[in-house]
Amino acid sequence: DQALLKQILADTPLNMSTLTAGATAKPTKPREPLSPYMRFSQKLLFEMKDGEEKPEFSPQSAWKKLDESERAVFQREYEAEKIAYFKLMEEYKKSLQGKNEKKHTPQPAATTEG
Repeated sequence: DQALLKQILADTPLNMSTLTAGATAKPTKPREPLSPYMRFSQKLLFEMKDGEEKPEFSPQSAWKKLDESERAVFQREYEAEKIAYFKLMEEYKKSLQGKNEKKHTPQPAATTEG
């Protein structure tokens, strides 16, 4: 699970080099991880051959036919990605706080000589 978490963190588009790439660069908000069912559905769709029609095909029925150990694989992937997501959200929020602080830095008052 640690290896999967490291891979997810490495493959994400948001990292500190992205956040500090330029003064006008806006950090990208991390996307929430897909649920175990949506991961399974995507995998099925990618595995289907192009042009192959299966009118009786239903990801819902295929998901229901999986046993608990098969579902657990998708659940573990989701849990690892969820941990990575929360870490990335912390970085994202910190980067926004830094930009907001720079915008709202009080400027010295102009002195008028009379």
